[in-house]
Amino acid sequence: MKFKKIICLLLILSALMSLCACSSSEADGRFIVSAIGADSDGEQLVLSVQTIEIGEGDFDEPPEVKVLSAKAKTPEEALKKLKAKSIKPLNFDHCAVMLCSSGLTAEQFFKMRDLCMQRKDINLAITVCVTDNCKKILEIEKSTGFSSGYDVAVLIESYMKQNGKKFKCKFYEIAKSEDIVLPYITYSDGTLCISAAAEIKTQRK
Repeated sequence: MKFKKIICLLLILSALMSLCACSSSEADGRFIVSAIGADSDGEQLVLSVQTIEIGEGDFDEPPEVKVLSAKAKTPEEALKKLKAKSIKPLNFDHCAVMLCSSGLTAEQFFKMRDLCMQRKDINLAITVCVTDNCKKILEIEKSTGFSSGYDVAVLIESYMKQNGKKFKCKFYEIAKSEDIVLPYITYSDGTLCISAAAEIKTQRK
């Protein structure tokens, strides 16, 4: 657990340091997106982003983590709504995880994949995983103050090292894949864990 906290801290510090190249006014005027989640309400796609606020506050205190959500027929429309409702610009350069709901249709999964591949402001090194409720995972508040987006990224990496498994779960790895096996993330007894492997057959009919 201590090692996990150190890794999370290094990830956040890396994000903060990279913003030092910007002027302080630029750094103070944006949200760093640490994770994206895609759920479905049956008809529309519900897009959620987990953000870390960068501001002039005391850096000895944990950064403030917020979750913003919007729904629409397509990921592009939902993202536009998210950007419109956010009080600061959304920076995707340090996004660690994309959580896809097990309730997404194959077509919705395709649209999420296309969104990440087409937009230059979304990091293609995002780790992709599956869960029952993406928004719920993103809203979990850790006692450490770190975002669960980075927690999930560390969990998947640690799981692969400890179990000798290699999930091809980066967006650039699955870009041309037809059958994808991704880690299935759950939250039980106060702990994030990988409960299984989720197979997604993305081949269009």
